[in-house]
Amino acid sequence: MASRVITNDGIKELTKLHGYGLNGHPFRYIGLGTNGTEPLNTDQNLYNEVATSSYTRMPAIVTCDPTLTGDPNSTTVMYTSTWDEGKICPTGVTNVDVREIGLFNEQNVMYYREVRGVLSFNDTVGATIRIKCRFSRVV
Repeated sequence: MASRVITNDGIKELTKLHGYGLNGHPFRYIGLGTNGTEPLNTDQNLYNEVATSSYTRMPAIVTCDPTLTGDPNSTTVMYTSTWDEGKICPTGVTNVDVREIGLFNEQNVMYYREVRGVLSFNDTVGATIRIKCRFSRVV
């Protein structure tokens, strides 16, 4: 079962984006980690980001198009990043077991952290990760 949390720092940065427009720093990078610790709203980073020689956080394609997000109310932002084969687990490494996914801006503020079941990668496997963020008003 997947666990998800919006971090305190992420909410602050989201407020900047909505309140100050271009003065905020958009969330555009997806990172992968190997730790399964339950996410907390005080998390500031992945607990154990992948540390192989070929891995980097990937820039995300960002869309709000309701035909792509599946949200007819246009309250969803979808982030999509793709790693080619060998970019998560390089040649010579047996495997990398990904359990955590994070959404970051260029200032390394983590907005979102998800812990899920193991996604196992070897050097012949790539991945496309999508994060959908739906915003709603609490009354």
